[in-house]
Amino acid sequence: MAGACYDKAYGMIVSFTLIYPHQFGISKKFICQMFEAFATSECSLPSIVTEDLTSNLKSLDHSNIMATSCYLFHYGIRMDLVSGYSFGRFTDNIIDDASKMKVKQLKLKLFQQFIGECFSDRKSDYEVKSEPHEVNIDWALYECDFTDREMASLRSFSRMAFFLARKPYEELLAGYKYDLANTSYKTEQDILKYFTLVARSIGLMCIFPFLYRYNIDKYDFVEKDDNEIKKAYQLGNSLQFVNISRDIVSDSESWGRCYLPTDYLEDEKIDVSILCQEKKPRSLGNDKLNRYADKMKELSDKHLMEAVDVIWRLPIDLRGSILTSIEIYRGIYYTIKSSPTFPTKAKVSRWDKCKIIF
Repeated sequence: MAGACYDKAYGMIVSFTLIYPHQFGISKKFICQMFEAFATSECSLPSIVTEDLTSNLKSLDHSNIMATSCYLFHYGIRMDLVSGYSFGRFTDNIIDDASKMKVKQLKLKLFQQFIGECFSDRKSDYEVKSEPHEVNIDWALYECDFTDREMASLRSFSRMAFFLARKPYEELLAGYKYDLANTSYKTEQDILKYFTLVARSIGLMCIFPFLYRYNIDKYDFVEKDDNEIKKAYQLGNSLQFVNISRDIVSDSESWGRCYLPTDYLEDEKIDVSILCQEKKPRSLGNDKLNRYADKMKELSDKHLMEAVDVIWRLPIDLRGSILTSIEIYRGIYYTIKSSPTFPTKAKVSRWDKCKIIF
């Protein structure tokens, strides 16, 4: 009975952060807040908050790995990761949908305007707020051009924007311009420049919910320690190399894109033509596709080893969940290697995820 009472009260607190500002702690304010949350009926609170979260959860249908990883963390962090993933998913879909270029550019401009409104009160790139406050957004500007699910994602993001930093999201949206231009990348350094804007920001985006939900003041390295920011970015780089391996076939067949650094291609001109113009990646053969995936794994491993230190700066009960999430994601490589033919878009099976977790 006591456990059910605690779960109800704590669920209210982490779901309605703008109403209940105090995070977990042994303090009079938090305990009083818990009693208040328990005594409050859910029906008396804004239903749009839970409706938006329900909509965001549907975005997990596109990622079985993200769906599993979220459940490794407690409810507060899980909710923040889902909302963050939903925002990233919908911005990414701008680039990958079949709309005309003008429509994509318009939506990207609106996303950039939205980020500007969310972080208009920040004085530096990595400044975050400790006190919850509602962001003033002119929603009428977005309702005509975004779907209901996209609007739900934007509203959820705006509620958590106070404890997020501006810089990673500006980088994320700036990087999508490379995708719109169908840019190719010759060297590892070229692709890392792209990662600087799109991929590596993901690592830092995940750090802020951890810090806020754990009520951490002493872990203030995000704004003060450039080296730790670099390592958080490298963690995102490592995962993006996994994405490149997973999507070699699907990126080519669907969009005529190649994110493999062309210096690593064995027959550069021929392979680029096959991947980007002909859109027939399977004509490269399974052996060659696997060799390219192996090279991306080497790069992923290198960046992961250089970035893992940032995880040890976080609370001990977070480290295992983070490392497990990373290993589940990297399980994509084992799916590729165990497949008789190179998969169109490799997915880690439920059984393999269970083996990694346990």
